[in-house]
Amino acid sequence: LLNLSESFDGKIRSITENKKSVIAIITERSIEMYAAIYGIIRGGNAYLPVDPDYPQDRIEYILKNSGAKAVAVQGKFADKVKNIPCIDMTSRIKDGYDSGNILPCAAKSDDTAYVIYTSGSTGFSKGVMLPARAMWSNIEFGREKLGKCLKAGDSIVSMLPMAHMYGLAFEF
Repeated sequence: LLNLSESFDGKIRSITENKKSVIAIITERSIEMYAAIYGIIRGGNAYLPVDPDYPQDRIEYILKNSGAKAVAVQGKFADKVKNIPCIDMTSRIKDGYDSGNILPCAAKSDDTAYVIYTSGSTGFSKGVMLPARAMWSNIEFGREKLGKCLKAGDSIVSMLPMAHMYGLAFEF
């Protein structure tokens, strides 16, 4: 996972020319999803989860409105992306990682780490940007609360969709 996320980080930085950007993810819950999220945040970028079950017009609106510079997809969802560089996470897993492109971690606590689109009261979705420090605070809260009742070897199942921040945060 670490090797894949570092390789993915390098790929993103080559696409964005090392500028911190919004990078969308269209994938089911999978190893690809985790590698993409870790790689995106590691480079100081913000990840934007997009549910592959959204209608195509909503996906296109979110990608355009967010200014996403690239999209990480599982291969079967590549046809949902148009006019934006697309990184097929499935082929990156099959082909292995590029160990020659490991860059130092560029994430900072004041970076935007996550963008979520709300339903929007005007009928159009609105993007809300959350800083890395908010995600880490949420993770620490979960560790503090769950740590009191969990012991080594216990497992937690998240039933929330990938596009829900709290579902992801408790999985870190």
